[in-house]
Amino acid sequence: MEQKINFIDLNLNKVVDEQVKKIREILKPIVLAIIMCGKQNIPLQWDRDDSFYYENENINSGNLQSILKLISDCAENNLVNGRIATPKNAAYRSKTTQNELINICNDIIVSKLKCEVKKAKFFSILADEVSDVSNMEQMPLVLRFVNDNCEICELFFAFIPCDSGLSGEAIASQIFNSIKDMRLKMKFCVGKGYDGAGNMARNCSGAAIRIKNIYPKALHVHCGSHVLNLCVADACNIQIVSNMMSNDRVISQFFNFRPKRFDVLKKKLKKCFQKLITFV
Repeated sequence: MEQKINFIDLNLNKVVDEQVKKIREILKPIVLAIIMCGKQNIPLQWDRDDSFYYENENINSGNLQSILKLISDCAENNLVNGRIATPKNAAYRSKTTQNELINICNDIIVSKLKCEVKKAKFFSILADEVSDVSNMEQMPLVLRFVNDNCEICELFFAFIPCDSGLSGEAIASQIFNSIKDMRLKMKFCVGKGYDGAGNMARNCSGAAIRIKNIYPKALHVHCGSHVLNLCVADACNIQIVSNMMSNDRVISQFFNFRPKRFDVLKKKLKKCFQKLITFV
């Protein structure tokens, strides 16, 4: 009654708060290492990344494990030392935890990007289906908008698996669902950029016309890079252009795979440029 000792629930809350604080200290270097690997385009895992191989010097346990080991060897603060002192079942270094942390980082990044698009209000969609190294069809989704500084921004959001097929109807449905999942409104879409494939740009059943039938303001613009490729392909049908491209290919092959020839070419080009600069 005199409240000289704390209640049990308060003591329990204090213990929980201390555990949460300790776990956050343990996770901080791991999260920072994952973010650094992501920024530098460094793969995290390797073929032997289980805890059994962490201390084995003869086994490559992955880039993330190597970075964390380097931090633990070099740092002298309590952050890293606390991570080492944790039990094996609470080290937060497994590939499962890595994937969870990567997904959390992805959710945070996408959330911030969505805020930028919502702030701009109007946006355009850039999409195209491609096959990855595992021969699985995916569709990268990029949103294009104008920010507060009147600068054009293009932000990549996700790879969308084309599980339902590659028809115009399926691709249009996947785009609708993706925009809905991001909690954006298609009525603010003012443009679409695709290639000239039939499932994308066909006048009757392509994804572009299906989206435009529902949202007329979403104008379809052919991808500029694909236009250049098509122009080059058409130009190659002209005999003189085809001969020029063939000669360029033979010349490049003559120098590319012969270091001595390539070295002679560099020296000759250097002399020619020196003469040209002197003449000018």
